Amino acid sequence: MATAARASEVGHDGGGRARGEAGRVRLGLLLGLAVLAVAAYGGLQLGKHYWAYWNLGEEASRVATDLVAGQVREEGARQTIRLRAGDHGIHFEDKDIQITIEPRAATVAFAWETSVNLPWYTFPLTFQVNAASRRTR
Repeated sequence: MATAARASEVGHDGGGRARGEAGRVRLGLLLGLAVLAVAAYGGLQLGKHYWAYWNLGEEASRVATDLVAGQVREEGARQTIRLRAGDHGIHFEDKDIQITIEPRAATVAFAWETSVNLPWYTFPLTFQVNAASRRTR
């Protein structure tokens, strides 16, 4: 009993910690977890947009190669891009997709804007895809 009385006089809980320190530790842990959760949420939101960008870039490269090889016509190329973009929730009209076909080369280009909505800030993003292919012979 004397030890408990002495600890309360000194301002300790008897376990070596100052009174209130446990509350500060819990608050710090909660704030750390909140920051981690917001960072994870933002990362997932950014990740899905960059995944769409990478995926559409790959599709544009494939379409440009097919255009040079004569395996697809311009309208088919536009339709392929529109369908793949639709898989990611992105909607293009024909005028949004620029296709240039030359005798030995083809270029497919398009861009879109989107945003990542965080609890306190909206982060705007602009993506541009420009894929080209050349016939070597």
